[in-house]
Amino acid sequence: MSWKPNIKPGVEYRNSAYDYRLSARAFAFFAAFGLACILGLIDTPQASAQRGDGPPPAAVVVDRVINSTMSGTTPILGRVVAQSGGVIAAQSTGPVASVRAKVGDRVAQGDVIASLDLNRLELEAALAKAEWDTAQADLAAARARHEQAELALARLTGLKGSAAFSQARFEDASTDVVRTRSEIASAVAETARTKASYDLAQLDVERGQIKAPYAGIITERSAEPGIYVVPGTPIATMLDISDLEIEADVPFNRIAGLNPGQTVMVRLNNT
Repeated sequence: MSWKPNIKPGVEYRNSAYDYRLSARAFAFFAAFGLACILGLIDTPQASAQRGDGPPPAAVVVDRVINSTMSGTTPILGRVVAQSGGVIAAQSTGPVASVRAKVGDRVAQGDVIASLDLNRLELEAALAKAEWDTAQADLAAARARHEQAELALARLTGLKGSAAFSQARFEDASTDVVRTRSEIASAVAETARTKASYDLAQLDVERGQIKAPYAGIITERSAEPGIYVVPGTPIATMLDISDLEIEADVPFNRIAGLNPGQTVMVRLNNT
């Protein structure tokens, strides 16, 4: 009696004997591996830890929790702005003798930026001084004549009622007193006028040297030696560096981090 397998067409059949041999080999491998671990032939991390000959376990440390405010910095571009500055102009009349300041120069308050022809200005001051001296001399002479006129009038007044008294001479003496008093007033006015002219000439000499009114930087040079200037002629342009401010465009989402009086670190490009 023979057995024939019932094979259906279109169905895949595997060799069950071959599969059985593979399963037997896998079972034998895992069984041998487990037996080796039990006998200590293969070292495992758990076995090493139990024997104490492996690396020590990592230490675990728990730190104290601290509450603090986190802060950060945000770089923002800004610009340095001078609060004052402007054109330095001539305040006297005359030709420019020299210009000392150059564009970019730092000057201190009182430093000479440019000079006019001081020789002409000093000569004009000397002439004004001579006119003032003359006016003072004329004033002194007018006062002396007035004193003499008053003395003459006083003598004639004392002769009233006597044969030596002369009415005509008395009237002339009275007129001389009035005239000399008027001369004194005119001489006083002339003295004041010449004194003012001398003061103006002295001021022109002093202003013949154009000086920096404050510490700053020369940003523009408008005059050169040889040109003739009058009061108001531009000489140079300055910026005041003693009072500076920094303008910066802060984003709106960063404004909340700024408070009045807060210190802000600034770094210039050339530092």
